[in-house]
Amino acid sequence: MRGESWGWAGTAEEFLNTDVGRWRSDLAEHLFQLLGMRPAQSQLDAWDDEHRAIAEALRDLALLDQSSLDWGIAFEYELPLEGGRRPDVVVLAGDRVFVLEFKSHPITTRADLDQARAYARDLADYHAGTHGRVVSPVVVLPNGSGSQVIDGTIATDPDGLAHYIYEHRGTGHNINLTDWLASDYEPLPTLIAAAKRIWRNNPPPHVTTALSAGIPQALDYLLQVCQAAESTATTSLAFVTGVPGSGKTLLGLRLVYEGSHHGGRAAFLSGNGPLVQVLQHALGGREGRVFVRDLHKVILDYGKKEKVPRENILVFDEAQRAWDRTRVALKHGIDASEPDLLVRAGERIADKAETNWSVLVGLVGEGQEIYVGEEGGMEQWADAIRPPNATRRWTVHCAPKLEPIFDDFNPQLAPVLDLTVSLRSRRAEQLHEWVAALLAGNLSAAARMAAPIRNQDFTMYVTRSIDDARIFLRNRYRNEPDKRYGLVATSQDDK
Repeated sequence: MRGESWGWAGTAEEFLNTDVGRWRSDLAEHLFQLLGMRPAQSQLDAWDDEHRAIAEALRDLALLDQSSLDWGIAFEYELPLEGGRRPDVVVLAGDRVFVLEFKSHPITTRADLDQARAYARDLADYHAGTHGRVVSPVVVLPNGSGSQVIDGTIATDPDGLAHYIYEHRGTGHNINLTDWLASDYEPLPTLIAAAKRIWRNNPPPHVTTALSAGIPQALDYLLQVCQAAESTATTSLAFVTGVPGSGKTLLGLRLVYEGSHHGGRAAFLSGNGPLVQVLQHALGGREGRVFVRDLHKVILDYGKKEKVPRENILVFDEAQRAWDRTRVALKHGIDASEPDLLVRAGERIADKAETNWSVLVGLVGEGQEIYVGEEGGMEQWADAIRPPNATRRWTVHCAPKLEPIFDDFNPQLAPVLDLTVSLRSRRAEQLHEWVAALLAGNLSAAARMAAPIRNQDFTMYVTRSIDDARIFLRNRYRNEPDKRYGLVATSQDDK
């Protein structure tokens, strides 16, 4: 069967009894719904290799263990809130999860292994149905020969796949496939605790001038807005305006931290991919993803799939640059603007009996609507909360300068929500210290710092070959077209 978040899913027996043409058609339709494109011939050929390998492995497994025909299997399963990232195949073998990543080349690469491990790690950490399960990444090479284990991860040809799964299968009750597919984004409690511990012991960048910039006053006001919404079971929309460098991001992060005292029910969303990565890393890598996420990826789940966020408080960066209806339709095939989608998500939060309130907080940079699809500016937010677009009454909180835009809604005016003092901060993370030590030739210091960085799941490689670096990156992100990577260079380099 094809689903909204996967190309095909069913039991092993159902897969073996499904016509390969129908199976391939389901995957192609899923790809079109996800990316708006039809599969190239190379993709169709890869799927055919994948089908042959999986079918052969499942038949061999059935001979070894008849109960394996009841195992669940999912193709092209989208990781929740990951913007379309999807492992090739997930096999629910008893109470264990196998993540299979297929590669057409005959010899595995570091990039292949990293990709498979990343999928397995993210399922274990962020997929509620996988919590507490053993998750095993596997690189499958249809054109390879033999099997080998590299850094704890196996790369195998199709002949070795069935043997590996059989030897490492789970012996407990089968994972329910339907429940597993319906599981939502829900980070492990240990990740939430770790992220909070990082916030507590190593808070976001803070400089003394922030105390005079109005950030504490704005934070207190927003916390009162959240408390009022919670106590009255209502919805509120607040905006913080500010000049460039005034600390809006700092304020948003502090609000997420202070507002997350109810089991991590607050998140910071940004459409600025590099900023998201930097903030996530600063907050402990994978732990940082509990609180900081890519806005456009969240839009896919909260908007297109109409899932209900687990948070009551959503803080989003650059509210004035939200995509309009035309841009969202072009990128995601949804007839709504980003403000429409976030407001609807906020209403779904408030409509749930166990949550019943929500607060959306937009951080507004001044005069920065600079890209195509962002010209609508703040007026889009007024349209989003105006009936019939909105089904609930929204209380608006903003600085006096935004009153004309929200005049129809009798906004609560708060001068403290306008940050007028520019402040700049700079914080050197451990990774930056490692790079500095490496470039300075202090290899012993770099070696001491490398282990804890790697333990935070930040993989590092050093090469003197630019061609090797290009090949690694292209292989690593071949199936993730939205990924961005590049080179850092200086104009002072004369080579």
